[in-house]
This record gives sequence, structure tokens and C-alpha cells, in this order.
Amino acid sequence: MERFLKVNHKFTNTLFEESCVISKYFGHVVKYGTEYQLETFIWILDANKTYATYSEFFQEIQLDSFTSHKVKVICNAYMREHDHKLRKYYSFILHELRKYLKNTDTLDVIIGLSGGIDSALVATIATDAFGSNHVQTVMMPSPYTSTNSIDDALEIAHRLGVAHMVIRIDGLLQSFKEVFSQCMTWEEQDITEQNLQSRIRAVILMGLSNKTNSIVLSTSNRSEILTGYFALYGDSYGGYAPISPFLKTQVYKLAQWRNDNIPESSTLQKKNVIPDSVLRKAPTAELKYNQKDCDTLPEYDILDQILTAISCKQDLTTLSIDQETVSMVVERVRKSEYKRRYLPIGPDLLEMN
Repeated sequence: MERFLKVNHKFTNTLFEESCVISKYFGHVVKYGTEYQLETFIWILDANKTYATYSEFFQEIQLDSFTSHKVKVICNAYMREHDHKLRKYYSFILHELRKYLKNTDTLDVIIGLSGGIDSALVATIATDAFGSNHVQTVMMPSPYTSTNSIDDALEIAHRLGVAHMVIRIDGLLQSFKEVFSQCMTWEEQDITEQNLQSRIRAVILMGLSNKTNSIVLSTSNRSEILTGYFALYGDSYGGYAPISPFLKTQVYKLAQWRNDNIPESSTLQKKNVIPDSVLRKAPTAELKYNQKDCDTLPEYDILDQILTAISCKQDLTTLSIDQETVSMVVERVRKSEYKRRYLPIGPDLLEMN
């Protein structure tokens, strides 16, 4: 048997999208407050689950308050509201990127395109903002880069219509190995070799930036930034970070929204610009063989729930997540604070109307 619970606006903060977290973990919305404003939601919940975690936000109401027809209609209204929020986010990113580059002497950008979701979205945003003639993407394979990633990067560039080049870093990585081997024992696939790959790529992008008078766009997302899951002066490098305010799960939502929609101010009048293979693949930095993000971090739907709770100063002991996992994430956030002081700026969502 299902039951209804009311969720107050306090728990549906637009900035961190708790409403999306609730939707994923608790059920689907069946009623808005007045005129679909983000004042009150009512959700259908699975009676077999325990929701004591969020009891301070809940107030039970009767199951027979709504008919199935009203449920369907209001669910559609929720989807329209959610679509509007993603559209608003995306438009704000474009506006802020254009505004930032307007203060430089160029509108040309360069992006390290890995074949993953983050760089795919950043390349799409840049093309939407400035047009394909102002965007250069660069794929920099190492010995650990899969053929699928090389192909996906090429397909993304093709769909966006942007200039694309492939620069292998095998030789540069081997040169570093020879230098380090003179003074220490070199270990294949350790953290040193992994970070060197990211920093070699950053040097290449910076060199191309100088040669072409273009701005490098960082592809870091908020989940990586908060947990320190990036190499300082490596994959975090750039003059501007368009998706830095967004958690990984939000990056996927923005990418899917862009595939289904064309932003009003976009110079790219195309949908489905990000291949399904990119949306489906397991997140990986590909800095060693068979590497996956989940080897180091919790799955992103869990991680982002924890990060959201931290950002909202929620009592973490109330989360329905293994406390050992929660503690590990808290410790990663704490220890990586020094790294966050050296990152490029990005859109400030607090300035969004």
C-alpha cells in the first residue's frame, strides 16, 4: 500500500535540487502548492521503505485526497517545472560564459575532450555560446585511453561541427618515466603516473591556448571539486569552469535536457548532440587500466546526496546511507579544501534570477 507525505519548501532548495534527490529516492510528486510554485510537494511513497530520516519535513495526509487522474496531470506539471529549471540553468551558464569571455580579448575556446560526459557537456555549452568556428576540441590519449573514448570524442566533435585534433601523450609520459627513474623507483599506474597524465594534458592545452589566443575551459563538476577528485594543475586547469556549480548527477540531467532541447540563444540549432554511448558509459578518468570513478568514490547518486546534505548543513546521521561511506566523503571534502583554492571561477548560481 502506498501513502502520501507532504514535503515543505525547506527541503526542496532549488540551488542543490533536493527535490530531484527526493524524486529519485522516495517516489514521484503528485501535487504542487499554489500555481505549481516550489512551496509544497506531495509525493507518493513506497510503504515498505522507512522515511524517518526526513520526519521533520513530513506531514501525513489521506490517500483518498486525490484521484489517479489528478496524479497524472500534476506529475506532468512537475515534469514541466523540472524542464523549466534545467532550461533556466542552461541559459544562465551560456549567459555567464559569454559575459566572462566578453572581458577578454577573444571568444575562442579550447577544450580537452575525453569522450566523457563532463567534457561533452562543456564542449556543447561552448558551441551553443559562440558557434562551432570558435571551439577547438583536443583528445589526448594515453596508453590507458580506450578506443571507445577516442571514438566518442570524435563523434561529439562531429555532431557539434567543431575543429578536433588528437595528440597522443604516450611519448611525453615515457619521457617523464625516464627522468623519474633516475632518482626513484617508478611504479606503473600509481597516483604519480595518473596525475602526470592530467598535468601533461594541461600543459598541451595551455600551449595551444597561447598559440591560438584562446581560453581553456575546465570540465570539472561540483562532485569532483568537493571531493578533491582531480589533479591540481591538471584536469582542473582552465580559464573558466562552466559546469563547476553542478553535481555529477545534475551534469547528466543537463546533458539529457540539451539533447532534447535547443536553448533559445544557441548558435547550434541541433538536438541529440551528445551520443547515447557517452550518457550510458560508466564514469572513468582512464588514468590506469579498468579504472572507474566508483573504485574511489561512492556511486554518484549516493555521493551527490551526501554532498547536498553537507552543503545544506543537514544532520548527516539522518541520512539513510552507510555512515562509514558518509564519513569517508566528509573526510575527502575536508582534506581537499586546499585544492579548491586554486580552481578557475565558474557561474555563481546565487546570481541567477
